[in-house]
Amino acid sequence: TGNTQGRENRFQVVVVARFDGNEQYSHSVSTAQSFEVRLNALTIQVQKKSTYLAYENAAVTVYVRDTNGLLVDPDKITSRFDGSPVTLVNKDVGTYIFSAVSLSPGSHQLQVLVEKRGHTSDDELITLDAMKRKTSISIVTDKTSYKLGDTIRITASLIDNSANTGVTDRIVSGALTSPTLQVRTLTFVDGRASYKLANTDAVGTWTLSAGFAGDQSYFATSAQKTFSVTKEGVITPPTLGPEDKVSLSTVLFKDQQGERLREV
Repeated sequence: TGNTQGRENRFQVVVVARFDGNEQYSHSVSTAQSFEVRLNALTIQVQKKSTYLAYENAAVTVYVRDTNGLLVDPDKITSRFDGSPVTLVNKDVGTYIFSAVSLSPGSHQLQVLVEKRGHTSDDELITLDAMKRKTSISIVTDKTSYKLGDTIRITASLIDNSANTGVTDRIVSGALTSPTLQVRTLTFVDGRASYKLANTDAVGTWTLSAGFAGDQSYFATSAQKTFSVTKEGVITPPTLGPEDKVSLSTVLFKDQQGERLREV
């Protein structure tokens, strides 16, 4: 026997019948007859997502087929995930499921080997990549404008964009920048921070910034928000057109005894 045209798992078999002869009959050899023997082979096919997100559950479907493309059950399946033995669940003939719960960030490998008597075995190395998640920051203040002496109450929430849910176990940093470019560092506790405006603080437009530095699971992100600060009791007059008229009046404030307090 020998390989047919160099093709693996196909063999040419030559059969010859021979009679060595005896006292009555002479030696004789038949014409050679040949045929090809083709060994059946197992083939693994895999169905999975191209990429996964960090902490996402993964399901991998493994199909086992013979040379004719028919689904068959192997006699033995050996599988390992990241070097540790795992079990594939038999869903149907030649169909097996592997499930991984909450993939940690990075690259993971599932190795599958199938064996069956009368068949050549097959093995497959399957890679599962768990990618970082994109994030954003939502900044909310209790008011849109403040006066000197007020307390600014801030909520900064880190959002997982893919799941549209909050991420609570990561550190968000923040800062307030005054119109004179003085920076006040904010410390967020459970996503909340506050700052009391002093009478010496600058009035005008303030900038609130919050940021997340990122890690192996989440991408970095940042956000900004502005608000205005005015002095206590300051009234900003409306802009008047050339045809607008303004009427002024005097208001006299008195105490309970009728004593004059203030005239405006």
